[in-house]
Amino acid sequence: MQGRMQATAALPEPPAPTAPRPPDALLRDMLGVLAGVGAIAGSGLALLRLIEGRPQASAVLVDLAFCVIGLAALALVRRGRLRAAAALLLWGGWMLNALFLTTHGGIDGLDWPTFTVLIGAAGWMLGQRATLAMTAASMALYLLAGLGSPLGWFGTAPQRSVLIGTVYHAVIFGLAAAMAVLARRSYRQRIDHERRQAEVLGAREARLRTLSQVIEQSPEGVTLTDPQGRIDYLNPVAAQRLGEPADRLIGREALQLDPLRHEPPNLQALRSALAAGEVWRGQSSRRDGTGQPRIDALRVSPLRDAQGGITHHVWIQQDITARHEAEARLAHLARHDALTGLPNRQQLEERLQALLARESPGPRHLALLMLNIDRFKTINEARGQAAGDALLLALSERLRTLLCRHELLARLGADDFALLLPDLEADASTASHQAYGLACQVHEAMQQPLRLAPTDAVTVTTSLGIALCRCASGESAAELLRRASNALGEAKRLGGAHTAFFESAMGETAVQRFRIERELREALAEGQLRLFLQPQVDANGRWSGAEALVRWQHPERGMISPGLFIPIAEESDLIVGVGRWVFGEAVRLIGEAARQGRALPLSVNLSPRQFRQADFLPWLQALLEAHDVDPGLLTLEITEGLVIGNVEQAVARMRALRALGVQFSVDDFGTGYSSLAYLKRLPVSELKIDRSFVQEAPRQADDAALVETILSVARHMRLKVVAEGVEEVAQAHFLAAREPGIVLQGYLHGRPGPAAEWLQRWQDEGALPALAAAPSARQGQGLREAAP
Repeated sequence: MQGRMQATAALPEPPAPTAPRPPDALLRDMLGVLAGVGAIAGSGLALLRLIEGRPQASAVLVDLAFCVIGLAALALVRRGRLRAAAALLLWGGWMLNALFLTTHGGIDGLDWPTFTVLIGAAGWMLGQRATLAMTAASMALYLLAGLGSPLGWFGTAPQRSVLIGTVYHAVIFGLAAAMAVLARRSYRQRIDHERRQAEVLGAREARLRTLSQVIEQSPEGVTLTDPQGRIDYLNPVAAQRLGEPADRLIGREALQLDPLRHEPPNLQALRSALAAGEVWRGQSSRRDGTGQPRIDALRVSPLRDAQGGITHHVWIQQDITARHEAEARLAHLARHDALTGLPNRQQLEERLQALLARESPGPRHLALLMLNIDRFKTINEARGQAAGDALLLALSERLRTLLCRHELLARLGADDFALLLPDLEADASTASHQAYGLACQVHEAMQQPLRLAPTDAVTVTTSLGIALCRCASGESAAELLRRASNALGEAKRLGGAHTAFFESAMGETAVQRFRIERELREALAEGQLRLFLQPQVDANGRWSGAEALVRWQHPERGMISPGLFIPIAEESDLIVGVGRWVFGEAVRLIGEAARQGRALPLSVNLSPRQFRQADFLPWLQALLEAHDVDPGLLTLEITEGLVIGNVEQAVARMRALRALGVQFSVDDFGTGYSSLAYLKRLPVSELKIDRSFVQEAPRQADDAALVETILSVARHMRLKVVAEGVEEVAQAHFLAAREPGIVLQGYLHGRPGPAAEWLQRWQDEGALPALAAAPSARQGQGLREAAP
């Protein structure tokens, strides 16, 4: 076929037709003749009138005006403003001639033939509208002259000499003859050009018919483009695939048509090949007339003449959709389950292997959950294979709803499924907690019946085995699958509807964390939390305030340590609920003491998650106002985790709270790598020395040096200091000797206890100062504002 097309491409091109003279050239000629004759005739007639003696001044002026208009038109022609020149010459001449006739005899005037010449010239130069307008104006003027002349409106026609009349008529006849000659020449040129053009078009049509007869019967789409990429010919198949009639595609640029213009990589590669004169092969996608996607193999080859120059490009378009669909089906079946369409074991192993080998930014975990339907064999045997398949399909759809986008659900075979969680926390206990949470969701989802048919449903239980592994650990996917399978076996041995971890200790931890999280939500709703207070004293042992702490009074397990449930609460939104409860209780106690005329300064730990809540500031302000509490009696203990991330936003919020009068204390000072860096920017009034420094300060020189450094920093920045974990007299003496204004907190001066007991004890001892004697910010200390 290409040989045929090369032979066809060698057909001689028809000679290009000789173009007629451009319209502007003809207009220029006619304007030159009319303007030149008008200028010469106007000046000549004016001169003749002067020579004959006693001329009418108005007639001379009209002749000279004709001369001026002719010269002006010639000037416009030289500047290329042909339309302006034509309008000036013709309409100016018409108005001068009309003026002359209305003042020199009207209907009896001898200059009416001038209008005929002007109207004929307007037809060539100004177009149809101007010609009709000039004709109508001339007829109206003639009718007006016919009506007005008998009444004497236009005066009497002057006597004209034979010489002037001869010159006038010679000019009129000459102009008419010149326009006729130019018109005939233009007409003949156009006729010759159209004839030659018809011959060329006939030759091209014959050539296209020859090409079409060669390729129009091809089952493949064939398109012929010129060197500029414009379509010269395309067969019916190509037009059908482009979705437009062939006559609308001829002449259009092939690269701008669908689908190539929507495929930038193909488009760029094809442009490069065309520019280099090379053969290009590739694939493109499109949609057929019914909207179905199709795939074509495309080959674009250059056609060359005898000298090697490219005359055309031939595009061969072959529909390979069926072949691609067959290949895609085979590839899909190789990596997906035929029944459910889920990824199969092969794809799961590939994904696992990639995760285990891939370098990750941190030591994160992944979890593999293997799931099996309890007593599936019994259901399959009792209700038939069709019901079993329907159950597997329903289960797969139910499990899909539990997964996030980046998680994977696979069917391993029979009634075995696997769920891959690829991005869990770095901490192993937290990761196991996350995996166990999904397992609990699966068990909960199985409580709802699975619909096998519109009128048939069944409820089943599942057993799950969980195996955890670090990402990028280098372990094999087969090993992780083995662990998950062993864990699943253990879950099945427990009697079904159970979850088992490969490592029992990890599983127990995950179960415990999950249970604590669930029960803590219940504790918030059922009022199981308790507020404890731990006293803070000055260097002389006098009471100066207290820290508010939370405890959980579990109805079955008794008092639960905050070290067990606070970290779990901080990983979820529970810490916000717990924090609000603690703040509410602490502010309530401050308000009750204030109504009794006593000051009760309290410190409350503020979690970063609660601080970042959008409504925290207005909520706390409303809480203080509701209990009519002096904000200066409330100190918020923060850690550096509160400002890590968006420092500017954190500082702005702290300043807003500080403006209310609320105090800030930096908890665990010295243990964070960036505490000093942030300290100068934060509007804090107090530092709390971590207990790890206080414990050995009297005996260890290193700890003593660190404590003295912190005290020095606080002293220079005018910050109050609270020392935590003071349990021995030696520790208290060590601290008081170096900072007389220090505040001490620890078992030496009181263990945390129920708020009601401590408040009763302080009231009995008279420890609570009068409200008027307790200014905000704890005796006026630590009023430094952070540097901007």
